Order: sequence, then structure tokens, then C-alpha cells
Amino acid sequence: MPIHVFRIHRAVASILLVMLAIAAFHSTLEARPVSTGETASATGGANTCTVQSCNQCGETCTGGYDKNGSCLGRTCNRCTITSTTACAATCTVTSCGQCGQTCVAGFDKAGACRGWACNQCTVSDASCGRACPASIPAIVDAFDAQCLTAAGNARCPSEISQTVCTALTTNATRLGLLTTDGASYLRGRGYCPILRPDAGAILGFCPAGCFSGETQILTAMADDGVPGYTQVSRVLPDGTVLAASDSSGVDAMALVSRTVGRIVSGPEAPPLVVLALSTGATLRVTSHHPMVLNTGAVVEAAGIVRGAKFIGVDGRTVAVVAVANEPATTDVFNFETTGTSQLSHVVVAEGVLVGDLKLQNELAAEQHSIELRN
Repeated sequence: MPIHVFRIHRAVASILLVMLAIAAFHSTLEARPVSTGETASATGGANTCTVQSCNQCGETCTGGYDKNGSCLGRTCNRCTITSTTACAATCTVTSCGQCGQTCVAGFDKAGACRGWACNQCTVSDASCGRACPASIPAIVDAFDAQCLTAAGNARCPSEISQTVCTALTTNATRLGLLTTDGASYLRGRGYCPILRPDAGAILGFCPAGCFSGETQILTAMADDGVPGYTQVSRVLPDGTVLAASDSSGVDAMALVSRTVGRIVSGPEAPPLVVLALSTGATLRVTSHHPMVLNTGAVVEAAGIVRGAKFIGVDGRTVAVVAVANEPATTDVFNFETTGTSQLSHVVVAEGVLVGDLKLQNELAAEQHSIELRN
């Protein structure tokens, strides 16, 4: 082999060795994990942060393409950036305001969504890990609202209609006392902000309800079909009640045991709606309580008239033989099951199907009448 050819081959080999060494060095750097908040010495003490951002990291088409070659859905990429300020914590949250929402309950014949759910996403949020406030702050956001209503057992001293509740929430938001995501959280949980008389601050949060304290709630069913009832004032958080199964229908209602979530109770100023039933039982509820008709419609108790028909625990029709009003002499109560479907919030009181607190809030939001759906 000529000497000059040998020298060329040796030079190429040397170049290849150098390139391999550089590649190995870069691989070592890329394999080394960089944690959020790590200091990068090359940047003079700046913070190195891992973020998920379209603006900073670009985006990738993850939803496929249509026949015209247009992307059907993009996702923001993750990358490591150098920041001159402290890196914010990264949190996985479920939030309509931050992550958007998805229609999870299907659409009606007019194309309107029957029920939305907030999406989950990863966000950079300086409030990650912050402690719940000891008192109500000047401006309440969703995090504060969740903390301040977590106990879930307080109730307003007098009944607040959905119209008034909505007005209170809107007013608090307009005055800058409640953020948009805070207002969304309260609406979703059925709470109302109570404002100071001069509207300068939020004094507290109240949910609405309820059953009369002596109302009997179905909590068990014996093997021989004999129902077991518990007075609503004795229903406890994390206890169980019987509620409709997710596969139930108006013509075939099946009951399953469901865990009780939050409970609310308190005095009631407006008179109760008293419903005398064809079974001989009497049901006393507040005027906004959700009642299940034998057609599957759910309406407020205030709209029930003599002759209305409910669904009994045995599936038979139970008629209303008389309607009256009387003052509440004891505290009233309501509760919410931990089920996720609409049917899971249908329970049995005094032998007929009624809604719980969650269904009451949904009923109010849908203009006082809804149809049962799973």
C-alpha cells in the first residue's frame, strides 16, 4: 500500500476516534439527571429548570393528522431551561382553568354537553406545596376555597336560593374578593360566599340543603328484602347508604352501597315542604331538595303538587296524597355520596327515591329540572 494512502487511512481513524470520544462525553452529560432548582455553574449561579412549555420547548403533534395533513392535536414538549429566577415547583393538578375540560357525560339532541369534567395536567406553580390559610384571605382562589370548605359540615342559618347563591358568587368575583377559578370551585361544590355587609371581605362559605332531621334514609337491605333505615341526623361521613347503581334505569332501579362524603346541617328559617305519601309515610324536605318523579325527571320539592308520583324502593309508584308547609323545629341535614355518576347520587328517603346534596347542586345549575342519566 502506498505510504500516502496509509497516512490518509490513519488520519481518518484518528478523526473517528475523536468523534466517538466527543459523543461518549455528550452521552454522559445527557444521562446525568438535572433536578428542578439545580444550580448550573456555567451560568453564574442561575437555576436550571425542567418545564413543559410550548413557547420554550416547542410542541409535538400527538393527535395524528387528518386527510389534509393538518395535526389533530398537539402537546407541549418538556425541556431543561436556565432561569435567572428561582424555579417554580411542578404540580400535577386537576383544574378547568389551567388544564381545560372534557365533556364526559355525552351530548343531548341539541348538541349541548350534559356534563363536564376538569382535565388533569402538569403545571409550574409557585403555590405548589403551600399551606392552607389560617383565616380567609383578602382574595380567595381555588386552593383557598378548597381549604376553607374542606370540613364541609357548616350550613347557612337560613336557606339561600340558587339565584341568590349565584349572585353572591358573581358579586364576590366582581369585587375582586374571589378569583375565577375560586368561583368555579365553589359552584362545583355548591357553596356560597357570604360577604361582609360593606362587601369589603368574605366572611365565610355556606352550602345549602336538606332533609328534616328525623327523615329515615335507607342504609341497608336484608337478604329477605326487608329495608333498614337510619335517621338522617345519624348518618356519618365515611358511613354508607344505599344509592342507585350506575346501570339503573327508571324501570329497573338497582341499589348498591355507597360511601358518604361530606355532610351539612344547620337551622332552617323558611318552612319545610311536607309530602304525605300513599304508603303512609311523610317526607319533610327543604324547598330546593331534588325529588325523583316516576318519569325519571328530577324537580325541586317546591314544585311538587298533590298527585305527583315518585319511585318507591321496591320499584312501585308512590303517589303524593297531600302537600303542606310547616316550620322546621330542628336542624336540617343533607349529605353527598362519593359516587361519580349522576345515578350514584340518587338515594332513598322515607321509601322513595330522592337526590343527595350533589344532585341538588346539579339540579339548581340546570334550571330546576333534569333527567336522570348514568
